[in-house]
Amino acid sequence: MSEMVRTCRPSARVGVATLLNLAGALLAAGLAGVSPVVLPARAATPVLRVQMVLSPTQINLMQQEIIPRFEQANKVKVELEPVDWSNRMQKIMVQTAAGLPPDVFMNGAEHIYELVRAQLVLDITDRLASWQDKRDFIPGAFGSSTWGGRNYGVPLLAAPRMWWYHYDLFEEAGLDPKRPPDDWEELLAAARKLTRTRGNEVLQQGYSVERLTRNEPFGNMQEFVPYLWQAGGELIDEELRPGFTSSAAIKALRFMLDLRNAVLPAGYTWRPTSNYAFYEKKAAIFLFSGLVGSEIARKDPRQLDRIGIFVPRDKERVTPVFSDWVAIHRQSQQKELAWKFIQTLTAPETLMKLNLQMGLPSPRYSTVAAIVKENPALRFSYQALEFARRYPIFPEADRLTRLWATAYQRILKGEQSPENAMASAAEEWNNVLKAYR
Repeated sequence: MSEMVRTCRPSARVGVATLLNLAGALLAAGLAGVSPVVLPARAATPVLRVQMVLSPTQINLMQQEIIPRFEQANKVKVELEPVDWSNRMQKIMVQTAAGLPPDVFMNGAEHIYELVRAQLVLDITDRLASWQDKRDFIPGAFGSSTWGGRNYGVPLLAAPRMWWYHYDLFEEAGLDPKRPPDDWEELLAAARKLTRTRGNEVLQQGYSVERLTRNEPFGNMQEFVPYLWQAGGELIDEELRPGFTSSAAIKALRFMLDLRNAVLPAGYTWRPTSNYAFYEKKAAIFLFSGLVGSEIARKDPRQLDRIGIFVPRDKERVTPVFSDWVAIHRQSQQKELAWKFIQTLTAPETLMKLNLQMGLPSPRYSTVAAIVKENPALRFSYQALEFARRYPIFPEADRLTRLWATAYQRILKGEQSPENAMASAAEEWNNVLKAYR
């Protein structure tokens, strides 16, 4: 899932089938004479349409610095359309049907399958093969924009998940902060030892259970996927067959239940905090993105020396990486100009500025030293990238994630066993996915 503006994005995305039906309806309306689309005459100065999900400070940077410089160098007019993750896909489909698609557009970690299937994104494999700058990018960052061995975009960031921990809380519990948990057994033991209670109230979570327990579909699945991988399982294969009924998946789910029960036993209560408990030192370990370090540095930079990260293992030591990326629309009339803009947008100095605005890691090797110097909290993200794999890609990501999370919530409430709940979710996934096989 995308990191440029949020870490766990609540989504309102519509599935490809629905969007394609919408596009077809729009085209049919034009053909029926309701209001035929009239394309504007080509302007004397070429116009490049760019659609991106950006923060207000990033929009200002684009409009005041990046775009004017590109316009002057290329004698072109750039029209920037800021969108958000809930409306961008709908806008792309409507604009495509109207004959005015964006030339360059921004995508999140889970979008590639739907874009390729809908024929909205240009294959740039050959362009990348002859682009010498490609070797400067961390290879894993391209995973989210790759499908079927072909490349469709250039990454803007590479944001892995990692297990954060507080040195102070480890020391108070008699644990060595220089030796964080290595495997699941040590992680569970540490979670138990780090949990503090008074009466039937949990005062300190040994492991942050918020994303484990809240009814947050994307948070629930983002917690599950790394443990599934570490147990040797896969969420879904390339034939679009769900893998979360496997023995590895059930093992991962039972481990997640063990973590929850170790930190929040039956009959105990937890008083919610205004933010994630880790930020207030009311949770000792937290599975989350690099934004944790940036948030802590914002409050008190000195605390960066009192936190650490690790990636545990069961069979494997692995964690997801999320990458936002930019692509060229397949129907763009300005493909070469669009490619030049992407090269400008992903140049080292531009990526430095864009990512420092959000406290997220740049995907280019040549920027690592400089960006860590500017934001020391980002060093933790680069440490975790050694173990990173792209987050799973599958169609109807919003819908299917919610279906899975509903089954997961039934497990948490004790309404179904992990085996039965996952079997039910797999059946629902198969009913959706059969249209894509």
